Amino acid sequence: MVEFMDSNLKIGISTCLTELPNGKLYYACHRGFPTPLNSLLYFLGLPSSYYPKYQNIIHEIDACSGTFLLIQKRLLDLIGWFDEDYFSYGEDLEMCYRVKELGYKVMFNPNVKLIHYWRASTSRADQKTQTIWKTARYNAMKIFYDKHYRLQYSEFFRLIVFFGIDFANKLRKNKD
Repeated sequence: MVEFMDSNLKIGISTCLTELPNGKLYYACHRGFPTPLNSLLYFLGLPSSYYPKYQNIIHEIDACSGTFLLIQKRLLDLIGWFDEDYFSYGEDLEMCYRVKELGYKVMFNPNVKLIHYWRASTSRADQKTQTIWKTARYNAMKIFYDKHYRLQYSEFFRLIVFFGIDFANKLRKNKD
């Protein structure tokens, strides 16, 4: 992956094929930005570019998971490293967004593969800690929206978006 990054200086971040132990694609390694429309379509179970159709070729994506995210150090210095506004589940997306704002590419390279034992550490945590981690995902959605979309839409629209995020979190809690 380092050789891949070195092959093109316009690659700011790269990631690889990330599979779960059952051989299925880990969805977050290959995703689009959660625009309000993408997010709505995703939560409704409709096709969107939030999780674009997987392609088994090297190609540009919007964002990847922090499970494996290789970034140029000089870009880390430019963007200020990890955004401390996020507790978890958002700093990787934020990093990809900011690197793309600088004009660099986020690339997916399926020629390298890793296996991700998703939730392996959090599943061993006590109930209180699990709740904190699960809630962090929904808080990250709100933080990302406020940082990148809030000024594009009305305050009323923001209330609707946050209601949708809270509703999705409540549905998740009812499943747990």
